[in-house]
Amino acid sequence: MNKNTEYEMLVQDIYQTIVNEDAPDTIKVQHNVKIEGKSGQKHQIDVYFEFSFAGETFKTIIECKNYSKPVSIGAISDFQGRLIDIGDAKGIFVSKNGFQKGAVDYAKQYDIVLKELRYPTAKDWEGRFKTLIFTISICSSHIVKRDFEFDMVWIKEKFEDEGLEIKVATYNKDVTINNENGEEITNLYELESKLQCLREPAQGLTHAYKFDESFIHFPNHKPLKLITVKYVYDVLVSSEEVTIDGDSLTKAIMIDVLSGERQLYRKDQLSNNEVSV
Repeated sequence: MNKNTEYEMLVQDIYQTIVNEDAPDTIKVQHNVKIEGKSGQKHQIDVYFEFSFAGETFKTIIECKNYSKPVSIGAISDFQGRLIDIGDAKGIFVSKNGFQKGAVDYAKQYDIVLKELRYPTAKDWEGRFKTLIFTISICSSHIVKRDFEFDMVWIKEKFEDEGLEIKVATYNKDVTINNENGEEITNLYELESKLQCLREPAQGLTHAYKFDESFIHFPNHKPLKLITVKYVYDVLVSSEEVTIDGDSLTKAIMIDVLSGERQLYRKDQLSNNEVSV
């Protein structure tokens, strides 16, 4: 595929993205279309789309020039001739390297939209955030010790005739704390995820969760009336710097030549990411 065709397909991709914002999946932007004019002449159109509203068909014809220099008035005049022969169509002229002053004046006279589409330069980033640097700190708790304080009076009354021995090897999500109706209030995983996290590492921190009329359920064991769960834990902190560079994310910038409005297009917005500008 040659560079001119690649450029036309990039324009097609961008305009498909634009129309999808207002009419997703209803308007198809086409590349390399032949349209017969009133003269009977068939015109090759780089990019084309149309839509119907209130019984009328609205056509948009886009000319693309991957020139190494600004477009001249002659190219705009030729394009205007095609628009007249086709009739009732909106004309957009897209160029990689801008337009000569005469071309701009001519386009204004005949209501032709002029767009400059290219890769952004350093000047285009003025007044914009080009590079963002984030420092991400990840805090985690390392449990050193976990102690349970039970209601021993309740346990003695409940189990004095059978004795009690608990051996637990389980995940902390499996150990639940329920109310007297058997409804889960929390579990050890939730308790430990709520332990205080700090900006700096720390060791030997303590925290106690107190409960009233609550029962801890270990898998394969009868519930026990719980008073407190006490923790001794360390805080571990790791940091990572993440850099987001605008150049690596941006595919192209499109500038409205008459209004000066600029729009950046990210690579993830466009399907033809292999196309270069």
